[in-house]
Amino acid sequence: MSRNDTGCGLAERLESARMTARQHADGGSCFHCTSDGCEQNAWAQQELTQHARRTPAPSEND
Repeated sequence: MSRNDTGCGLAERLESARMTARQHADGGSCFHCTSDGCEQNAWAQQELTQHARRTPAPSEND
């Protein structure tokens, strides 16, 4: 949930996931990271993987 208690849409979730993945690229870390890993980065990777598998419906003009 966002700070104003409204839900966020898919675009906002994917942007957050992309920013998290970028932060962790090349061994980076964030304040969620612990010696056991990072739950925030695990969430981000799951979101990106889940939505990368989606394929758009074919267009009638294709």
